Amino acid sequence: MNRFTIALLLLLCATAVAAQEFEIFDPNDFIDPRERGAVFAPTGMSLVSPGTPFSVVRVYGGIVSNYQWRDTPSGADLSFAHLVWNRYRDNWQFNLKMTTYDVQEGAHLPWYRGTIQFARYFAIPTNRALSVGARDEVRAA
Repeated sequence: MNRFTIALLLLLCATAVAAQEFEIFDPNDFIDPRERGAVFAPTGMSLVSPGTPFSVVRVYGGIVSNYQWRDTPSGADLSFAHLVWNRYRDNWQFNLKMTTYDVQEGAHLPWYRGTIQFARYFAIPTNRALSVGARDEVRAA
């Protein structure tokens, strides 16, 4: 059972390493839970107050000239449509991203791409003590 767990963990890590996190047209959308009113517990790993949950949906498209796919220039212009759903709740975030490409003939690119991302945030104190309501600077990781 331990070997299976280790093999599964290594497979997941290898997949994450091979994944390209952001496209050139995809903004960074990770938000500190404290921006939504969440309050971290003194340990920094859980929340005292969850804050306001919300979702964001974005749809956009465009054209990229000489698009680069996995560090290789495609030599072609690329039209794309991009749909993103972000869900923020407690100290968790879920992203679902779907992209379709209008690939020119001869370009070695996929027709579509989907990405699922999960994030869990915790607090890292910049000072030694972390207390609820303190004025100490605390970063979310």
